[in-house]
Amino acid sequence: MASDDGGMITDEELVQLEADVGRALDGKGEDRLRIMGYGVTAVVFGVPADGPRVVCKRLPPNASEADFARHKALVLDYVDQMRHAGVAVVDTEVRSVPSEGPGGGVTGFVIQPVVERACLGDQVLAAADPADGHPLIKTVVDLVAGFTTDRRGIDAQITNWAWVDGSHRYIDVTTPFMVDAQGDVEVDLEIFLKAAPALAKGTYRKELPGAISRYCDTRFALVDLCGLLYKNDLDAWVPQVIEECNRVVDRPITIECARKHSVGEVKTWSLMNRMLRADRFWQRHVRRRRYGFFVPPMEYDPKTWRAKKKAF
Repeated sequence: MASDDGGMITDEELVQLEADVGRALDGKGEDRLRIMGYGVTAVVFGVPADGPRVVCKRLPPNASEADFARHKALVLDYVDQMRHAGVAVVDTEVRSVPSEGPGGGVTGFVIQPVVERACLGDQVLAAADPADGHPLIKTVVDLVAGFTTDRRGIDAQITNWAWVDGSHRYIDVTTPFMVDAQGDVEVDLEIFLKAAPALAKGTYRKELPGAISRYCDTRFALVDLCGLLYKNDLDAWVPQVIEECNRVVDRPITIECARKHSVGEVKTWSLMNRMLRADRFWQRHVRRRRYGFFVPPMEYDPKTWRAKKKAF
């Protein structure tokens, strides 16, 4: 179900979550929050914190009501298109509450039920033997090939999938990978640029359209799937996943291609993380301003990646 109606979480719980976020950003501690993950533009909170039943993916705050309404409609349309194409997106609601702190506007949340950790795609593969394979791989490849067109794409990395009771689920719909008839991305980039480091907003504004539209290419989405297996220490699965992907692409994917993509992603996201940390330091300690965003921990351990690159 893709819905804009409340059901998974009460208005009171959502307002309290936003208040607890504000408390944490004011430096009063994160003890009332359960941070379950970080996306490119969203922080994922579990609610309630002491035993999450739902995850709430918090979009950058201070959006106007009109901007949020457009983004909500786009997310729900994206979910509907995925479902019609056979992609089993988990139940999804898109809601908003008044933004905490200065700036006004609203904060959007994409809300979904908690998926048991053992069912998440990376955990499923980690628990299985590559020699035996797993039906999730063929399922993902076929769904990516069937869904992707020149107008829509999908972030196919294995952490966006789950395997529940013998069938797939798809999780991450926060950023709809959709373009219009003129080839322009449909998502309002300004919503996401709010979370960009001040000095990088111009670069982000220039690069984001291409970064989104490239997922409308089946081969790129599958190269990304293969390359990011290295991030999740699923190196042993790469050859089998590549073999499965090559059933549906015209130009074969190679081990070297997957490794090159992986190294590029490490450089990009490590640089982005350092920029966010520098921006936070500048805002807090030089300008003496409140920093209104959570900065994720460094995703790639430098020592681990130096060793992995050497092994490549």
